[in-house]
Amino acid sequence: MYLLNLATGETKKVADKLVGATAAFTPDSQAVVFSAVERRKLYYQFSELEVYDLLKNRRYQISHQLRARDPNLTPDGKWVTFTLTKDRATGLAM
Repeated sequence: MYLLNLATGETKKVADKLVGATAAFTPDSQAVVFSAVERRKLYYQFSELEVYDLLKNRRYQISHQLRARDPNLTPDGKWVTFTLTKDRATGLAM
């Protein structure tokens, strides 16, 4: 996943993104929420939600072993909605 500065044309690589179709900016456009694959041990893979903070130039994970993807934010930015796969079924979560 890359971010493009529309004013300068500069691109910046944020993450290797293999799954999930969407990413969502916070209402103030200072952070972006996305899903990324996290490998645990040798065989387990989880799709976790992460945040990239543009001001701090830092990524951090906000879910743990959830198999979460395709995040979106409520208009006020207080809640993240996402798809969640559990027990061979995919549903919506917040």
